[in-house]
Amino acid sequence: MADQREAIVQIKRSISRLEAAEARWLHAEASGGKRKLSETSFHPTEWREVGISNAISRLIHKLNTCGENLPRTKDKFIRLAERRIPGQKLFLFDPCTVVEDLKERNLIQANMADDVLQHLSSLAVSPPNAVCVPKAEWPANAHYLWRKALPRPEALGAKGVANWVCDRAAVQLSIPAAEVVSSLLAADELCKVDKEGRLRYNWERQSPPAELKHQLPWTFEQSIRSGDVIVKAALMIDLPESNPAYQQVQQVRKDHDPAFERWMPHINLIYPFVDLDVLTASGLQQRLQASGHEAFDIELNDIGVFDFNATKNFHLRPSKDSESKLLNLYTQLVNIMPPSPTGNWQKAPGSNSKGKGKGKGKGKGKGK
Repeated sequence: MADQREAIVQIKRSISRLEAAEARWLHAEASGGKRKLSETSFHPTEWREVGISNAISRLIHKLNTCGENLPRTKDKFIRLAERRIPGQKLFLFDPCTVVEDLKERNLIQANMADDVLQHLSSLAVSPPNAVCVPKAEWPANAHYLWRKALPRPEALGAKGVANWVCDRAAVQLSIPAAEVVSSLLAADELCKVDKEGRLRYNWERQSPPAELKHQLPWTFEQSIRSGDVIVKAALMIDLPESNPAYQQVQQVRKDHDPAFERWMPHINLIYPFVDLDVLTASGLQQRLQASGHEAFDIELNDIGVFDFNATKNFHLRPSKDSESKLLNLYTQLVNIMPPSPTGNWQKAPGSNSKGKGKGKGKGKGKGK
């Protein structure tokens, strides 16, 4: 045991500071303000360009299913487009901004809006490559879906309204079918009009349809159930392999830690935790960034030990300042996550005592 402690002390002396400890599930970067992620300038003229592009892609996909029944004249082509692409919906807005707009228009009461915003702040996840337009750039005459047919908020409840807002945080564009067809014909790839006014198709010249853009709504993560919390998942910070002390720490663990091959050197924040199918890492990261939490360094400058009777657990301990930062991170994580099924993320389901929330029994914010 003395040899083991001496080896750890040697590691302690070689580590003065862990530089930008990376989280496996999250990366606590400075966001510079609430929901900076969503403030993206996207001019209304670009909305229409994207809408036309999406309509053309949908029309090409439809033509692929027509077989021998392809429209043979431009008029028939336009009628097909009118039936299949009546309008284009683009999800371009932060649901939290949508709620504020509903409140300003007296379509939702202030207390209900506050409850809805609380649900959205902890559970809403943006789609990939989301572009959310600041309210200052919204044109007055656009058709915003959330301003029509709002159900009675009291009937839905705050969580139901939050779900509804995620599904309706979009603008509906009215694009004439004739304009879509003309744009497709102008590309002179898939088809063109011959001298007799008939459409001639050339599938070999047609490029793959453009990817549909801004078609996915924000998703709303559901409540976490007891069975969703599993011992194979943890919310933790690991020591990056790029850190100068990584190899030394691993050498000590290889010599003295029976679990060396099972997991990396880490600090448990919450254990057990939920699978990625239940709570998305990207959503958790977005909400942490939106909370304004900044990246920070961790200094491990002491040795700690847990006595489990038959065995002892030796670990690197954070400095007072680092421990305070870790506790603050833990608090912010709890605030942005769905409620624990036990009502307390420190208590695992089926446990009669406080568990591994901040590493109790596993380090309480200590490095392993």
